[in-house]
Amino acid sequence: MGGAVNHGGLKSGPGPFDLMASALGACTAMTLRSFADRKNIPLNRVQVNVLHQRASLESKDIFIRTIIIEGHLDDATRAKLLEVADLCPVSKTLMRGLARFWNHAVWPALGGPGAQDQPPPAAVTSVSTESTCGNNFPS
Repeated sequence: MGGAVNHGGLKSGPGPFDLMASALGACTAMTLRSFADRKNIPLNRVQVNVLHQRASLESKDIFIRTIIIEGHLDDATRAKLLEVADLCPVSKTLMRGLARFWNHAVWPALGGPGAQDQPPPAAVTSVSTESTCGNNFPS
């Protein structure tokens, strides 16, 4: 799989931070396209390139997002689209930071006693693996 060879990976696919950067880029592009469609903004093309950097394991992650927007747009519309880019749910999640992280371990029963699925702590009311790049746009 992906990841550095010195960490057991084969560097044959994307690593975890590549996938996170891809999620940010895709969600940003979908958010911009959806907003433009809703507001009848004539976008010909939207491309988002994301680069991840981190100086050390203790330092904060940096995501450099380059947004390429093609279309006949005035300066005010371009500025508004850059504001909307930050409304992407992945962007908002990364900027907000991690509030709480729960691990829910599932140990499949292989015929042995006591090997069963354990529910998450009672403090967790819902766990979802679905993400929606939604329409949280300003009017």
